[in-house]
Amino acid sequence: VQSLGAACQEYNQVQPTGSLQVTNFVWPSFRFKIQQDYTKTLSQIFGSQVHPLDFSTDAARATINKQVAAATQNLILQLIPPGVLDSSTDLVLTNTIYLKCKWDKPFDPAVTRLARFHSGKSSRPCNLMHQTDKFGYYEDSKVQVAQLPYAGKRFEMLVVLPRPEADLRKIERDLDSKTYQTWVQELSHEKLSLSLPRFKVASNLSLEKPLMELGLQRIFSSTEADLSGIATGKGLHVSRVLQQAVIKADEMGTTAAAATAVATARGMSKITSFVADRPFLFA
Repeated sequence: VQSLGAACQEYNQVQPTGSLQVTNFVWPSFRFKIQQDYTKTLSQIFGSQVHPLDFSTDAARATINKQVAAATQNLILQLIPPGVLDSSTDLVLTNTIYLKCKWDKPFDPAVTRLARFHSGKSSRPCNLMHQTDKFGYYEDSKVQVAQLPYAGKRFEMLVVLPRPEADLRKIERDLDSKTYQTWVQELSHEKLSLSLPRFKVASNLSLEKPLMELGLQRIFSSTEADLSGIATGKGLHVSRVLQQAVIKADEMGTTAAAATAVATARGMSKITSFVADRPFLFA
């Protein structure tokens, strides 16, 4: 826990080349008494702030959404939709991540051209950025992988481009930590003719089912959950876990934001072509 908190504080230092900002807020009901040890841990290790709210009115939802919008530079405006919070809500935990970084090797906007992005049997126009330079690179019979560092080289984007004949969904299904480590550890520094579309990706997810499938089941049960470290009494459990994420990439760099809410209720060298004009993965 302390290592995670220290990492959050380290990342929250704004750098000239970009920044990663992590914020954590605790929103208890006015009638809800949080354990002092829990509050102390949140404050000292994660820098979390505690703000009691009256969940019987929609003003509570508006207050939380306003804080999330501010923390994500208005990339996420409505984390919590209407109807999620009510008078039975005891506690809401929110976590936001905001990343804004410049590429270590920016793309020249003058070189960006209109192209076609192919998906299945259809295609649509896209603005395809381009540059030729050295990047981390890995390939096998299924994928090409390019590593694009951000300025300062604290972070990087890994772009995974399936071969034209490969099945992206199968690659996603089969992806595990071992495969990912292979991609990263076997990167070599090669000259690439790299084309990447400008893109913006947004997701809005309810995570209760995926978390239960991973084995987190009791925490969602009002009779089996044990959240006594947060508060005394029976019946306190997690009722909803919501997450939104927005990622934008252009010639200058990447802007990304994610927010999660947990509501409880009771030379002439070889030049390799890397053209991401079809669906790809990124991390």
